Amino acid sequence: MTDIAGLLDISTTQVNDLEKGKTGTSLQRLVILAEFYRVSTDYLLGITDDPAWRGEPTGQHPKASF
Repeated sequence: MTDIAGLLDISTTQVNDLEKGKTGTSLQRLVILAEFYRVSTDYLLGITDDPAWRGEPTGQHPKASF
């Protein structure tokens, strides 16, 4: 959780709140998470069960693994 907090530049408490659905996040952070995990934003949002990555990385965050 600490790695994700650092990646998103938020506290571990905020990460915990995101995971529990207590709070939302910005579009930019959503894209960073999708790139980091190499899944679609639709998958992260629960719109689809298909995690397939279909795009090229935007490079919004240098810590995201490509």
